[in-house]
Amino acid sequence: MGPHMHTFALFAMFGALLLIELGRMRWHGKLSFTADDLLWQYGPIVRISPNIVLVNDYQALNSIFSRKDLNTAPKAIRALQVGGHDWTVTYPQNHIARERRLPVMTATTTKNLKYLLPIFEDNITDIVKNLSSLHGTKSEDIFHHLRINTLRNSQVVMGGSGVKLDHSIFPHVVGEYNFLVVWRLCLPEWLFSWRKFGPFSCPPFRVRSSDLLFKLGGDLCKQPETTSDPIDHDDAPTVYRLFTTKDEKNKGVNWTHAGISAEVSGQILVATETTSSALVFIFYELAKSPGLIEKLYQELQAIDGYNNIEISHAPRRLYQGGPALPA
Repeated sequence: MGPHMHTFALFAMFGALLLIELGRMRWHGKLSFTADDLLWQYGPIVRISPNIVLVNDYQALNSIFSRKDLNTAPKAIRALQVGGHDWTVTYPQNHIARERRLPVMTATTTKNLKYLLPIFEDNITDIVKNLSSLHGTKSEDIFHHLRINTLRNSQVVMGGSGVKLDHSIFPHVVGEYNFLVVWRLCLPEWLFSWRKFGPFSCPPFRVRSSDLLFKLGGDLCKQPETTSDPIDHDDAPTVYRLFTTKDEKNKGVNWTHAGISAEVSGQILVATETTSSALVFIFYELAKSPGLIEKLYQELQAIDGYNNIEISHAPRRLYQGGPALPA
């Protein structure tokens, strides 16, 4: 073997080992922590391989994403496809993603969300009552409850107050879909897709979770179509209505049923995990800090319109009714 071939073989071996290590770190959820450590140690821009650069600099990111001639979406984001279909975050083309973001941004303005506030408050009251009714007799998966609560809030924003989705398996679907995304990031599709035919229940459900999430979006789209009444529309425009309405001001998107189902599913998905994770952390901090709960309660009491709302007592009930947590 000549010296050039020997050098090439060493580079190939190094590249393969690097990919294996990145895959292992992704699999165990350590990649983001390692990236943070590298950025802390070496600065806001770090090259970790010939084709991978970590960037944590506002001006650099702003310059990159303001460019309309660059494909700024990494190919790995394809792992977030729903039911085999693309939605906003999987489209590298700026003009496609932009027209899909606009209806979501319009439907979630402060004014429109204030209109839906009573529904959100009822949903939150329900979750607090369910958790506090246990009186600490057993442990409870708060993530499970928060995923259901987020779906109940999201379905109103996406399809209107008349939409009622079956949320019985939704928390399980989202949890398994998160694992499926890791599989897609680390492994080729053919290596795990066959597991949906296996004898055990968990791997097939995990592989099917993408299709189940896609079906949820399809079910949500069908309900506004069958229950909509032009005389009885909600005052706040829904994402689905803005997606499908076309006029001189709003050109709309030329959707297929599969396309709009995937889009709705994806929007619900991203709202669920970010919101649930943040609330789990907040509830944990409140539950282990009675003094902080009292300060929050007093602050809420001082705000006009909140002093007589039952939801203001939610942190207290969570602390008094929940299991003891370490200080």
